[in-house]
Amino acid sequence: MPDWLIKVLGVIITDQEYPVRPAFSLLTKMLDEFISKVPQSSFQNPSAISFPEINTYIQKYQDPRQADAIMKVQQELDETKIVLVCAVLVIAACHQ
Repeated sequence: MPDWLIKVLGVIITDQEYPVRPAFSLLTKMLDEFISKVPQSSFQNPSAISFPEINTYIQKYQDPRQADAIMKVQQELDETKIVLVCAVLVIAACHQ
């Protein structure tokens, strides 16, 4: 089988609240690492495949805001915006 034709499938099942972006990020990273670490020859015997890294990924992606850099930055921006709005309101109240 050519190297570019690797038949691997990943599935993620989440609730409706879990963001799509980190789910796809998790799936992509996990499949890339799986393909790089698990030899294709072991695909013939799935029960013999060992991929302990899956536990690390599952743990890391429990909180999607911490796992996904863009979501983390967005959360920080949202928090900063709230602080700035509060500061503007306090300043406006002081000048009335």
